[in-house]
Amino acid sequence: MAKRYFDELEDTSEDEVAPSPKRVRTEPPHPWHHNNYALRKLTLEELAAEGILDSPDSHFGDLTNPIHPLFYNFLGHEYLHPGLRLASLFITQPECLPFYLALLTRPYDRLPELEKELQGPCYRFTLGPQPPSLRALESLRKFLSLARPMIDIGFSPDCPGTAWAICVRRFEPHGMAQFPGTSSSIAVSPLFQQMLDPRVHPNISTSQRLRISYVFAETLAHEIAHALRNARVAPPPPDPTVQPPRETQDYEPFFEDQRKSEVGHAWETVVIGGKLIDLSQGQWSAAYGLYLEKWPDIDDTFISLPIDEPRLIKFQGLGLVHQVRKHIVPIRRRKPKRWNTIYGIPLAFIQEVFSRRFWEERVPKEGMQAFRFQKRLGVRTPNYEWQPGEDAGLADEDSSWERWPDVKGVIRIGQPKLPSPKVEEFGEDDWASSSDEDDNGSGSS
Repeated sequence: MAKRYFDELEDTSEDEVAPSPKRVRTEPPHPWHHNNYALRKLTLEELAAEGILDSPDSHFGDLTNPIHPLFYNFLGHEYLHPGLRLASLFITQPECLPFYLALLTRPYDRLPELEKELQGPCYRFTLGPQPPSLRALESLRKFLSLARPMIDIGFSPDCPGTAWAICVRRFEPHGMAQFPGTSSSIAVSPLFQQMLDPRVHPNISTSQRLRISYVFAETLAHEIAHALRNARVAPPPPDPTVQPPRETQDYEPFFEDQRKSEVGHAWETVVIGGKLIDLSQGQWSAAYGLYLEKWPDIDDTFISLPIDEPRLIKFQGLGLVHQVRKHIVPIRRRKPKRWNTIYGIPLAFIQEVFSRRFWEERVPKEGMQAFRFQKRLGVRTPNYEWQPGEDAGLADEDSSWERWPDVKGVIRIGQPKLPSPKVEEFGEDDWASSSDEDDNGSGSS
């Protein structure tokens, strides 16, 4: 973020053309947190004590797996290779593939009640009641290895400045006869080049580059989810009920009981346990740690979707662990959550993800549970849509749903738990879906 300076001039006579340099005052330097809504509630000392900031022992890991063909456009940049190897594991490791497989092959169930409200085709898919076979997972890996003509990925100035990457349809056949959709182009932000190339910013620490490499890898896997959906589903035809015909909204499918349809973030919730966020910008990106929040967050539309089949508990033999969703509720808008919690990701955990041991031992044994780090420090942020004067859900004794209470919006290990309030099941005060119930800062989740 570029610094802004404001010259404040004292009164001058009419014939004075320019002020004297001695009479110019500049704004004091911005605070380290740049008034970020979450970081400003924390201190650098606290972030350092919880291992979220830099470490002198940081390095780029020991991954040696091949870089996936989808990422060959990046091979000429050696400083990208750690992130590319990690992204390659995200899209080839069997434990990470069930979401992609479901996105491509599971039935898409129509949601007619929702279509009336959103004015466009709406679908939902699930992981399914049975574990995927090793043969199906291997077929998917082979499909992805041949998908370069269908998915073009590269750095592009077309990526919006507010995004790490964006996936767009190319509206041309992709050559995969089994799917009726289109090809995709993934435009990746050139900021990754600037931040990861030590020749551009030599003063950026290894720890910061490691965190950005993690964001780079996760972003590539996130955008591939969008591309796979585009390959499967053709864009809807124009709406013939209006003249002239207008383009019909091209909604992505809802995943299970998530209340927003965005398959990239849905992939994140399945694999890494939530939405990865960076609370800083520009040359400060990831300088003050990376964070994870539950998705959809407090500012997204609340729609609960019905679950009419059991979820998997385990994929036998593959360590693919998923929590059970028990309740079934009708499709309807939900009362907005009053707050959301953002948890700091320990640098030691990110360092571990770049190790062969993590992928060769922990992931096969623990499945996606290996990505559920211990949540020791969190920031609770209120929903800005609540009217002034209403309880924003931030209180010294906030104990909703057995989560850790916050102190001025900050959740720390050691603050005593308080009893949960009694809430009518599926009633108007039921702000949490089943996916919200494990938001507990007490340990791994």
